[in-house]
Amino acid sequence: MVRRALCLAVLLLAVLTATAALGEALPSIRVAPASVKKSSSTRCVRTWHASGDIETYYLFLPSGWDTKKLRLWYDADEYVYLDGRKVKSGATTDRLRSGKTITASCGDATCTIKVMQSADVPSLHLWTASGSLEAIHQDKDHEETGSVTVEDAAGKVVMRQSLDSFRCRGHSSFDLP
Repeated sequence: MVRRALCLAVLLLAVLTATAALGEALPSIRVAPASVKKSSSTRCVRTWHASGDIETYYLFLPSGWDTKKLRLWYDADEYVYLDGRKVKSGATTDRLRSGKTITASCGDATCTIKVMQSADVPSLHLWTASGSLEAIHQDKDHEETGSVTVEDAAGKVVMRQSLDSFRCRGHSSFDLP
């Protein structure tokens, strides 16, 4: 089952592990199920945007997550607003429902976030020690430690393990969601 989950989730790998700051002024946003209490959890996903497009972001959520109550974190001195509603970092929100396009703002910066959720597909979450893929994308020989978490389609964690070494090969897949 874990092997099947890994094979299916590899297609979503770049999406679920993409790290993007919301434009120059908006903070990076991390989301997890409400039961997760730490923003450093390997179950968090981050917003993603296509290269060069800092006005539209995507949030790809695993199928087993209840979008009625998700926990949201960000690193900023100001609050993030989702559709005009203030959300404190670490608080839960119901604003990130699957299929919705919402307006996110922080300070003077504004963007849209399109929320999507997979249907009955396991998910794979990879975390690097730095919390970013930036160094790995810049140098394919760069290695970092990290961790991997695999969830089944219902959102149950079926594997959690640390990684001694994490690096990527090739360059064409780095630009894909």
